[in-house]
Amino acid sequence: MTDNLGKPNLLEVRNLKKHFSVKENFTRNSDEPIRAVDGVSFHIKAGKTLGLVGESGCGKSTAARTILRLVEPTSGEILFKGENLVPLSHKEMQPLRREMQIIFQDPFASLNPRKRVRHILEEPFEIHNIGSPVDRKKQVEELLNKVGLSPEHADRFPHEFSGGQLQRIGIARAIALNPSLVIADEPVSALDVSIQAQVINLLQTLRENLNISFLFISHDMAVVEHFCDRVAVMYLGKIVEIADSDQLYQNPRHPYTEALLSVIPSIESGQRKQHLLVKGDIPSATNPPTGCAFHTRCPIKEKRCETTVPELKEVEPGHFVACLLRES
Repeated sequence: MTDNLGKPNLLEVRNLKKHFSVKENFTRNSDEPIRAVDGVSFHIKAGKTLGLVGESGCGKSTAARTILRLVEPTSGEILFKGENLVPLSHKEMQPLRREMQIIFQDPFASLNPRKRVRHILEEPFEIHNIGSPVDRKKQVEELLNKVGLSPEHADRFPHEFSGGQLQRIGIARAIALNPSLVIADEPVSALDVSIQAQVINLLQTLRENLNISFLFISHDMAVVEHFCDRVAVMYLGKIVEIADSDQLYQNPRHPYTEALLSVIPSIESGQRKQHLLVKGDIPSATNPPTGCAFHTRCPIKEKRCETTVPELKEVEPGHFVACLLRES
């Protein structure tokens, strides 16, 4: 997949795989791996946001952590500003950590409860040896202002904040070193709906003001529609559809995408147009179905879907889908 405007991509992921070896567990004894991420490809341009969506267990978070080299990829390429990160050592990755950050789903679990907010936000500067103690103190105050908190909050501990405030602190830590790319891993799923909107608006403002690119991971299609320029739909370790946000929401091509969109309510009619509905749970990655991985739940499947693996093909400019029945 290439950028139609000819501009370089900030991040380009090519055929990324992350397989976990499970030789023995309580239910099976096999050399077959768990294919958590199984050949994922996409790109993100500077200042743009890609939404990565799908049900829990489809491999979204594993893909995110693999891209950041928090877990090691099995194979594939991760190009950041044209440089392949996969062969780099941990020492060689260190300077790139400044430009690639993550916001975690659970803000309380991701913040050290024994440290005051000031120390949490100063830590990135200390690790990368940036600024004097006086400079760092000023930076912390500026960060808190950017995320809608008061500089007085710097001397409090994490347990003294609400969930929404904690996530703002997590966001402040992520943007501390002016990164080019932020991976937001379900950043609002643990928050109340009213707080979700505030945090999404904050991320939108930061993206525009700081020219940050986002990989935004979520299972909430309504949030993704509001925030993302482009959307990739993931199912059982693979991308099954990827398109610009308007294209995907107005003309979904994969039956799984249609099922995800069917649950989004519409203000005008009380409910969005009914699309295909699926039943059952996502299959286990330890024993994936043959052929199209979605055929066990697909309401429009044909016999060939049980044996033939669909390729991700371009069905219109910039719109790719992996479905034997929707290739044209």
